[in-house]
Amino acid sequence: MILDFWGTWCGPCISEMPEMKALSEKYADRMMLVGVNNGDTKEKLLSFVKEKGYTWTQVLDKQEGKTFSTVFNVNGYPTKIILDPKGEILGKYLGTTPDFLTKIHQLLINRNYAGCFIQVPKK
Repeated sequence: MILDFWGTWCGPCISEMPEMKALSEKYADRMMLVGVNNGDTKEKLLSFVKEKGYTWTQVLDKQEGKTFSTVFNVNGYPTKIILDPKGEILGKYLGTTPDFLTKIHQLLINRNYAGCFIQVPKK
């Protein structure tokens, strides 16, 4: 699973969204991408993703008085966190970095890491 911490107010977050879309489509059968939106209203978030055609799961950062960004110690945006099925953090990447994409491709292509991601059920 990939947690993508972002906001519509974050230029670098927005600039990498098409790349995240391509990643989610390429590996749709091997990983789950969840956008964790910070700083936007539900209405603004839904309007933005609908307009852009982004179909992966999105959640608002603040849930029941807590924030995902606090739980995962997110200090800047965008931040990507790679989790295994048990919730262990395999990697954390701040900013727009090619290291994140390199790591994801290695994990998903290298058979030694085949068990790192959940199996996404086919619709």
